Amino acid sequence: MVKSAKKVVKRKVPTFKRPNYGAKGRSRVKNTWRSQRGNDNHMRAKKKNVGVMPMIGFKNSEEVRFLRQDGTVEFVVHNRGELEGLAGKEGITAKFAHDLSRRTRMELQKVADEKKIRVSNSFKAEVKPKAAGTEAKQNAAQADAKPKPESQKSNNVKG
Repeated sequence: MVKSAKKVVKRKVPTFKRPNYGAKGRSRVKNTWRSQRGNDNHMRAKKKNVGVMPMIGFKNSEEVRFLRQDGTVEFVVHNRGELEGLAGKEGITAKFAHDLSRRTRMELQKVADEKKIRVSNSFKAEVKPKAAGTEAKQNAAQADAKPKPESQKSNNVKG
């Protein structure tokens, strides 16, 4: 493992693009990599100036492969037990899973702060203030709900 004081330098990898992406009349072609299968495809045949295909030569060295820029390994956390298992371990950064609810993130963030666990996508709980008009509306609704005295009642008596 690389010392955390030194920044991790990874090899730059080119963007792997689909051939004919952005060509006129090909709006249906998305710019996501797919392996080339055509018999006459220039990219598959590794011709010049048509872009590069992913290959094993673009892999980073084993020392830095799964490390973050600060030299720590990122560990995805789904619950409190997994987060508490990381307490006291050096060189590990927690990352909250994408499918956690707001309440769970708030609870896990409190635990991480208590146990001094570094979290890469830390959750800042924001308390939203009430809108300015809502209190006035609530007060008006409560005033209407109170019974009116006899003198204020209208005398709509048929007779």
